[in-house]
Amino acid sequence: MRKLLAVAGILACSGTALADGPPKWTSFYFGAHAGYGWGSWDGGMVYTDASHGDGFDATGKVIDGEGVVAGGQIGFNVQTGNFVWGVEGELSWSGIAGSKRLLPYPNGYPGNGSPAWDFDNQINWLATVRARLGITSGSLLIYGTGGFAFADVESHLKVVGDGYNAWGQRSDAAIGWTAGGGLEWIIARSWTLKAEYLYVNLGSVGGILEGQQTTSCNPACPHTSDGFGGDLDVHTVRVGINYRFGASD
Repeated sequence: MRKLLAVAGILACSGTALADGPPKWTSFYFGAHAGYGWGSWDGGMVYTDASHGDGFDATGKVIDGEGVVAGGQIGFNVQTGNFVWGVEGELSWSGIAGSKRLLPYPNGYPGNGSPAWDFDNQINWLATVRARLGITSGSLLIYGTGGFAFADVESHLKVVGDGYNAWGQRSDAAIGWTAGGGLEWIIARSWTLKAEYLYVNLGSVGGILEGQQTTSCNPACPHTSDGFGGDLDVHTVRVGINYRFGASD
């Protein structure tokens, strides 16, 4: 009788464990997101031909940008008690772009007019690899996140007003860090919705924009003296949806 009771107890415990199943948030997932981003490129103009006292403006400048972002993500969650931790990687197409006219010689360059530098900047894509840690209450997860960030930044320059008819461009692979947080809800057995904010610091980006000029050159000759460099910061707010593999109710 004691053996029968012991076996019955083991079976009862096993049945309870199977009925409870794994934690709600433990799963692999993939999904998509879309949102809006904005940022600033905080630095200064670069001119290799400038000389001391010629009036070149090397003071700090800011070029702002904004636009939509959209992409996909993949990751996994593990739940321990009310805590959820995991890792997520994402890749976002970016429409964040900005333009600005800057005056390298605001008081005019002696004997050569008052040139202007027109910058057009674009972040083509953003990617992050992040850890996530949060606390859950049933179907709601509140989390913080942080990790590494990567981006492709493209810059274009046109020099006008001094007769040089010069232009240049460059592309930079930027590496930095990111931090943020969000909310995620289980809306069905295998589906979640999320809202998320990320701050992205891409470090120092930019420099000389290599191109061509037509003045005094026929055909055009290289133009490798002008540019802009500085720290690039980006903010994004997104909403997303995830499909979870092996999720439980």
